[in-house]
Amino acid sequence: MVKMREIIKELEVIYRVIISNKHDQKKIRLVMLRLENLLLKKKMNKEEVYEIINTLGNKINVFQDNYEQFETELEEEFSRKIINSNKETNIKDYQLYKRFLRLIKEESRLGQIKKGDKVLFIGSGPLPITAIILNKLKGCEIHCIEKVKNRAEISKRIIRRLGLQQKINVYNKKGESIKNDDYSIVIIALLAKPKDRILKEIFSKVNVGTKIICRTSEGIRQFFYEATNERLFDKYSEEGKVKAKGDQIITSALLVKH
Repeated sequence: MVKMREIIKELEVIYRVIISNKHDQKKIRLVMLRLENLLLKKKMNKEEVYEIINTLGNKINVFQDNYEQFETELEEEFSRKIINSNKETNIKDYQLYKRFLRLIKEESRLGQIKKGDKVLFIGSGPLPITAIILNKLKGCEIHCIEKVKNRAEISKRIIRRLGLQQKINVYNKKGESIKNDDYSIVIIALLAKPKDRILKEIFSKVNVGTKIICRTSEGIRQFFYEATNERLFDKYSEEGKVKAKGDQIITSALLVKH
């Protein structure tokens, strides 16, 4: 119980720092790293996680919004480095590269992704790190959808700079505007929204047997990202899940249209 009180107290402190420094990017970045250090290095049972989430209540939305901002700014900053540098920038220098590498290796095993697969990635952001790593691991063709125009344009420039334009394409579209191009795998980014419309449109458009990897968040990791309502999976057959552990934040569910 003492441990829980200490964690809750520290979360309240972090919350106040966020509220007091909304426009200070450096402080928000430091406090998000502090949040990771607090929550990802401690083992908690379901009862303890429930107590923490229940105590913080709606404040959890503030943590989620600022973590999303933190990660997006990391992507934008590294994207500018790739585009503006006169020297070749190694994608492995990205701060979260190792975390994404482990995630995508796990998702590749989960979905049995192979070279001949045609992959759609919804919500690729300004730095299409998933597409870049997946192409390097499996060599498959990947189409990325990003609804924010300037982020899609940045991604296109990065893909050209890395010489991957023959394997990775980026389109400025809404995630729910999918049309059936015979994709064998669809990956839905955790920040791709609205999940209900995206999953509904995927189900209505893709072929039977198409595998969908939907990223979500569970347990204490909901302080970083909003969880996907699993009732949205009801039309699909859920055939596996890779749960986040250690410093991983994203959980991936494998859905199949039957």
